[in-house]
Amino acid sequence: MKICFVTTGDIKDIATSKRAFGMATPLIGLGWEVDILIEDTVENRKRASLECSKQVSVHYFPKNSPFGEIKEKNRLISQIKPDVVYVCAFVIRNIVKGYGAFKVVEHSELQSK
Repeated sequence: MKICFVTTGDIKDIATSKRAFGMATPLIGLGWEVDILIEDTVENRKRASLECSKQVSVHYFPKNSPFGEIKEKNRLISQIKPDVVYVCAFVIRNIVKGYGAFKVVEHSELQSK
């Protein structure tokens, strides 16, 4: 099985990648292929290198407008062809197609104000 985690923003400001980082290595241990889509920032690169095993495929995308980010995430997902797309936060920037994959949308990161 192959899973692709879709995250948002920089980990120092938005914690959506924590779920992906926390689940990646255990899933690898269960025989899954793991891909993570994450914004290209210094802190995200640092945390990914610390928390992900070498078997995790981390795909960095540049900071962009919401539409540009959605377009890039969809492009990557269509190339990866995962069995599961795990959206780590219910936000506009994570509106992605499943391309036939089972889609899971995480709601626990919603901010309460």
